[in-house]
Amino acid sequence: MKANPVIYVMKSNLGRVFAAVIVIQITALLCRAEAQYASSPATTQTFPVGTQPWDVAFDGASIWVVNSGEDTVTKLRASDGAAEGTFATGDFPRAILFDGVNIWIINSYDSTVTKLRASDGALLGTFLDFISFGDALAYDGTYIWCGSALTRSTVSKLLASDGTYQGFVRTDPIAAALLVAAGKLWVAAAGGNSVESFRLSDLRKQQTTAVGLAPGGLAFDGRNVWVANGDSDFLSVLRAKDGTVQRTIPASGNPAHIISAAASMWVTQFSSDTASKFRVSTGALEATYPVGDGPIGLAFDGTSIWVANYNDNTVTKVTE
Repeated sequence: MKANPVIYVMKSNLGRVFAAVIVIQITALLCRAEAQYASSPATTQTFPVGTQPWDVAFDGASIWVVNSGEDTVTKLRASDGAAEGTFATGDFPRAILFDGVNIWIINSYDSTVTKLRASDGALLGTFLDFISFGDALAYDGTYIWCGSALTRSTVSKLLASDGTYQGFVRTDPIAAALLVAAGKLWVAAAGGNSVESFRLSDLRKQQTTAVGLAPGGLAFDGRNVWVANGDSDFLSVLRAKDGTVQRTIPASGNPAHIISAAASMWVTQFSSDTASKFRVSTGALEATYPVGDGPIGLAFDGTSIWVANYNDNTVTKVTE
């Protein structure tokens, strides 16, 4: 089985799989095969980036890819994939986001966050996030939230205007993904196999919901929060109002990250080297496409999906 780097501090034991999960995995394989034959035609293009690309962001014109193996970020023109520059980051960059003007990158091994101007990649600051093994980022319009992959996990808060530290909230182990939605900060706690939410106004915990093993991706469809469970091969859909599980959806191949794109959710599947598209309204699998080796992060540019392929140092652009 291909090594999965998405959760590297506290790994779930894949040998202990319940019979129900086996049924889900088999069903997912059958559904994926059916979707591949039924899917609409798509064009895929592959572009080289740096070593061990992990995550992707879109700034309205360009695609940014963090290269965790060489401490850089690559900027590509979204229209044709042409290289626009490579810029230095901190030690082992893991997650990236665009705040509307600037690019933010969390650096796992040196407890920093890098801020770059999106227009030209100029370094605007390097800020301490006061956590170790930074793993995830989110933006609420005022603050940058930084998640830690430690077993004693915290999420720290930085003021986006100047990067000053504003405090932290304690979470369940391994904050592998963060999401701001419905007035809450959502945390995928991979070590606790759960999703937590905290009210943004006062950071009071609202709920903890059990999901699958090693949740590592979160996305919002306007009503529900979707969770990619990396070691359970299914997606969980939670009602944003109260965190109640609405349904689970088979998604084979170790689903890593997930994003919302129009009326669909797209999911990277690390061990099967694919990206799949699910209809938001029903959860139906609409299509599955081959991408590169070890896909993790992904982004939507309004037309195409971009996927970071960790093991072959490329990004794949999927256009339907």
